[in-house]
Amino acid sequence: MKIIKPTPLGILTRSYRSAGCEHLGVAVPVMATLGEMPHLVSESELWDTVGEELMGYPLDAALPKPHAEFLVSAHAYGKYCEGTHTCHVGIRFGGIEKRLRVSGDREWNGDSPTVSRRFESLPLDWPLAYGGAGYPDNPVGRGFSDASIDGKSEKPQPLPNLEYATTTLGSRKQTAAPAAYTPVAPAWPQRNQFYGQLDQQWLEEDCPGFPRTMDRRYFNIAPPDQQLPEHAALPDGVEYEIAHMHPEREVITGACRRCASAVSFNG
Repeated sequence: MKIIKPTPLGILTRSYRSAGCEHLGVAVPVMATLGEMPHLVSESELWDTVGEELMGYPLDAALPKPHAEFLVSAHAYGKYCEGTHTCHVGIRFGGIEKRLRVSGDREWNGDSPTVSRRFESLPLDWPLAYGGAGYPDNPVGRGFSDASIDGKSEKPQPLPNLEYATTTLGSRKQTAAPAAYTPVAPAWPQRNQFYGQLDQQWLEEDCPGFPRTMDRRYFNIAPPDQQLPEHAALPDGVEYEIAHMHPEREVITGACRRCASAVSFNG
C-alpha cells in the first residue's frame, strides 16, 4: 500500500467488524506546539514525543468516536506546592474546567492522613488516584481496600496522591471518585457499560467484531468529565488554560486551531 500525505501528518489504521460489515478506521495524528502562536511539528517529532510522554497508552485506536474529547499526559511539579507539599493542577478546555489536588506520599495514621512528603514531580495518572484491587472504577489505584475502610490493616495504607480539588479524603471510612486525566481502560465500568451484549446474534453473525448492541460511546476513552458530547469534533479556536503541569511555565494558555483532513482510496 502506498500512502501519500503531507509530511507533518501521521496515519493510523484499523480494520474492524461492526453491524455485519467490515470497516477500515483511519486516524490522522498531528502535533502542534502550545501557546499563543502554535505551529505544526514534524511527524518524526510527533512519534518521538508520543513514545516518551504517553506512559504506555496508545495515541489513538482509529475507531469512530461519536463526539469530541480531550486527554492530558502530564506531571505535577513540587515547585508549585505550598509548605504542606500539596498543590493544585488544572485545565480549562472547551467550556470544561477540571482541577485536581496533588499531594506527596501519605498514609493513614489512625483515622487521619499523615502529612504529605516532599516530591519533585508526579504523573497525573490512574495508579496515583483513588482506587485499588476490588474497586471497579480504578483497580490500579491506591487508597481503597477492605482493610483500610474497617481500620484492621497492620500495614501502612497509602492514600491517593491525586484527588478532585473539591473532595479530599479525611477519614478511612470515606471513599472518593478516582481523578486523573488519562484514558479509561476498556474493562472499567465507565466504558464497559457501552460495549453491548455478546449474545447469540453476535456469536453467529459478528464474532469476533463488535456487538450490534454496542453504544459507540464505548470508543470515547477520556474520563466522562473530559468529553464534549455536544460537539462531533473540537470547535475551531477552542481556548485552553493549563496550570502547574510544566516544570518552567506556571500557566500555559492558547487556542486550538481546527485541522481537518480528508482520506481517499484508489485502486
